[in-house]
Amino acid sequence: MKILRPGPSEVQLVDSYMDAESPNPNSRLFKVLHQEKNAKLWNHAFKEHSQKFPDCDGSLDWNQHGEEKRGLAWILSIRCKMCHYTSHREKLYEEVSRSGRGRRAAQFNVAMAVGHLGTSLTTEGMRGMLLCANIEPASATNIHQTCNKVGKIITDVSKNSMKKIRQDIQELNEKCGLANTPIRVEGDARYNNATFSAIGKTPFQAATQVTYTLSENVTKKNNVVAVFCGNKLCKKGTHLRAKGKEFTCPGHKGCTATIPPETTIKDKNRWAAECISELQSDDCPLIISHFTSDGDSAAAST
Repeated sequence: MKILRPGPSEVQLVDSYMDAESPNPNSRLFKVLHQEKNAKLWNHAFKEHSQKFPDCDGSLDWNQHGEEKRGLAWILSIRCKMCHYTSHREKLYEEVSRSGRGRRAAQFNVAMAVGHLGTSLTTEGMRGMLLCANIEPASATNIHQTCNKVGKIITDVSKNSMKKIRQDIQELNEKCGLANTPIRVEGDARYNNATFSAIGKTPFQAATQVTYTLSENVTKKNNVVAVFCGNKLCKKGTHLRAKGKEFTCPGHKGCTATIPPETTIKDKNRWAAECISELQSDDCPLIISHFTSDGDSAAAST
C-alpha cells in the first residue's frame, strides 16, 4: 500500500514574483509614462553617465529606490548597475497649469478622473481593471479626492453649458421672429436602482439617487437644458448616527446628501419643478408651453 502524495504544483506567474532570485519584482509592472519626457530622461542619463564614468560598462536601469508614485503618474530616476551613477529625478508626466503655490496635479490623473466620472464604474472596479493589466493603480483615497475636485469643475462647466444652450434657443427664436415664444420640452427621471426591485425585500425605497433631465424640443439635437441630481447617501452622517449622535441630512458639515432620506424618490413633480426653477434663474428665462413626460408621471402637473 502506497500513500498518495500530491505532485509539485504547476508554476504560476505569481510564483515568479515570490522567487528570491528576483530582487526587483516591481520591474515587471507596467507604468504609464509620458513618451517625450521618458526619452529626454534616458538621453540625458546616457550622456551624463558616459561623461562622469567613461570607463564604466554597466547597464542603466530604473532606480527602484528613488521612484515616487503620484496616483497613476511617476517620478523616476535612472541608475547604473555597476557604478554609483544616479540621474536626477524626472516627472514623467505633464502637470495641470494653475497659479499659486503648492503641488500641481498630473494631467493624467485628472483625465482619468474625468473619464471615471463619465462611466458607471466604481472605484474598486477601475482599480481592478488596472490590476488585471498589471498596472499599479492609484489608492482608493487618491481616486476619491481627485474625483471630488474634478466633479465640482464638471458640474460648473455643465451648468454654464446648459445656460449657453438656453441663450442660443432665445437667439434662435429671435432670428425666426418668435421672440419670447414658449418652447416645448420633455423630461424624465433615472434612478441608480430599479424602483421595483425592493418589492417584498425591504420596507425602504430601492433607489437612493435620482437624476432628472429636461430637454428642449425646439432643435433637432434635443439638447438638455436643465438637470437635477438628488442624492440621499451620506457616509459621514450614517457613521455619526450609528454612534448615537443627532445629525440630519442634508445640512451638516461635509454632508454629501442633497435630499432628505424620507423624501419620496419617485416624486417627479418635485424634480421637474427643480429643473424649471433653474430655467427661471436666467436673466431672460425660457417659458414652457408644452411638457412631455411619462403617462403615469406627476410631473405634468408642474
